[in-house]
Amino acid sequence: TTGQLAAGNDLGRLIQVSGVVTRVDMKEGLRETILVRDVSGDDCRVFIDGYITPDMAIANLAVGRSISATGMSSH
Repeated sequence: TTGQLAAGNDLGRLIQVSGVVTRVDMKEGLRETILVRDVSGDDCRVFIDGYITPDMAIANLAVGRSISATGMSSH
């Protein structure tokens, strides 16, 4: 869960989160961060720093929409 990730016990592991987008941050016109919240109530930061799919739209990306992301856990 995003709550487990917030505890920091899974650092450096390959993880997958699924939940609802609570915020999308932009930097220099590119997506930098997507915040995801699941049933645990905690937010998880999906950091893409503008270099993952910079020329492609993420279909239906908007606050309140469901999303899943897979990547390495860090802080």
